[in-house]
Amino acid sequence: MFTRYSTYKVGENFDKLNLHGTRLGIGFYNPSLENVTVVDAFDFIIDEFGKQGMMVLVDNHVSDPKWCCDNNDGNGFFGDQYFDPQEWLEGLSDVVAIGMRNELRGPNQDKNNRHKYMSQGATIVHKANPNVLVFVSGLNYDTDLSFLKTNPLNVSIGNKLVYELHSYAWSNGSPNDWNQQPVNKKCAKMSHCHEFNKIGMAMGRDPDE
Repeated sequence: MFTRYSTYKVGENFDKLNLHGTRLGIGFYNPSLENVTVVDAFDFIIDEFGKQGMMVLVDNHVSDPKWCCDNNDGNGFFGDQYFDPQEWLEGLSDVVAIGMRNELRGPNQDKNNRHKYMSQGATIVHKANPNVLVFVSGLNYDTDLSFLKTNPLNVSIGNKLVYELHSYAWSNGSPNDWNQQPVNKKCAKMSHCHEFNKIGMAMGRDPDE
């Protein structure tokens, strides 16, 4: 949105994506948003959430505007068809609170490149606003953080680093497992990693608790 479509008007963007019915709805219910840029509309919506007492995490999931996810959809890992690492880093400098890239996946996954780009991204976000949390995804659809034991991110962003981990019925046990044991034990079981004693998880738990 920030690097490719920042000058597009909301109505124009929906037309380009052939979402004509949605555009009609916006024109009827929120006509003031139809002719502003997508970035201005984004800012307006985030401000409105704030007025309602809600906090927002911007979650970066894909670069190509489409539904997620597939191992070969071109959005899975740094350097894939639609996932230009330099464009991604540029985009991170424009936002202040973000899950940097959700569900890294696909045949091109590489732990070293993940470490390289996630470290750069976390530093860029923190430089833009040192007060916000930076969410970092694992590999394999965000189900694997096992590599953190030997290769944690060494970034100087204080206590603002949060590792994000997903649990699916098809990946590792049942979603109901989260209700049957303390979340730290569940996360440790999935990651085989002791780093969770030192960091907060995506649910927002204080790492000292």
